Amino acid sequence: MLKLFSEEKASETAYYAAWFRACAHKDFQDQQWGPDFVAESFLSFPMKLLNKSKKFREKGKAKTNKSTPGIYEYIIARTLFFDEVFIEALKESIPQIVFLGAGYDSRGIRFKDLNNSTQIIELDMAATQNRKIKCLKKNKIKIPEYLTFAPIDFNTQSLEYVLASAGYQKGKRTLFIWEGVSMYLEAQSVRDTLTFIQQSSTTDSRLAFDFVVSFSHKDGHKYHGAKEMLQFMKDKYKNEPFRFSLDRKNITDFLGECRHKIVRHLYEDQIETTYLKKADGSSIGKPNGLFNMIVTSPEV
Repeated sequence: MLKLFSEEKASETAYYAAWFRACAHKDFQDQQWGPDFVAESFLSFPMKLLNKSKKFREKGKAKTNKSTPGIYEYIIARTLFFDEVFIEALKESIPQIVFLGAGYDSRGIRFKDLNNSTQIIELDMAATQNRKIKCLKKNKIKIPEYLTFAPIDFNTQSLEYVLASAGYQKGKRTLFIWEGVSMYLEAQSVRDTLTFIQQSSTTDSRLAFDFVVSFSHKDGHKYHGAKEMLQFMKDKYKNEPFRFSLDRKNITDFLGECRHKIVRHLYEDQIETTYLKKADGSSIGKPNGLFNMIVTSPEV
């Protein structure tokens, strides 16, 4: 059997998110829904070859849609959401951007021409980060001087210590990007991260993240593909299980306890309307309803 991904200690979920982005870049051939032209660099050589085939991509997406309906569309929308937040920060010349679990993010490279003086720090597990750096070098992609990589285990290490060692400056306006991470953490780790951001940054700083929505068994049908997604994660990713979720009714209270207020909150319908609609009003697809995306700001 052909092994498409051999580095088992690196995050598999981050790898497949990169594949979805590489897929979208091939499928749409434009910046609207497939802007990540770097994503393919993180694929294994066999996967790169296979990804050139439209037939392979269609087969892979059909299989994915059966087990996790709407996840491909969600990844497309999520990429555009965080791109938007990132670009806005660069245009405002925000002093620093921190990725809390960067995975195979490529924004520091894709938008380098917009970066005037912003320092970027990427935090992630050492295994995933090392593989990422190795892929960039192998593909002769230059790592910008303003980009710092800092390994961390969010569940066991001090965020404050790791960030300080990486050059993070307390009391400066910061954009924190927490893409595809909160759901893998323990609830206390999520609270600790929110509290750290509130205590170490400014009220005009921003935190952008996505999260898993809590729902009862009887309400599961209301969230497109949510039940299937949860079951798939339990069956296939026992080493990377979902640990944290938020009840939408309690989001404001939960964030308030950690001294954060909501700036923007996108539900699944709003995600589709904002990022997946075509000019004629039709949609490229319905996103998985298990996830929401949100932007918050720290309060005094």
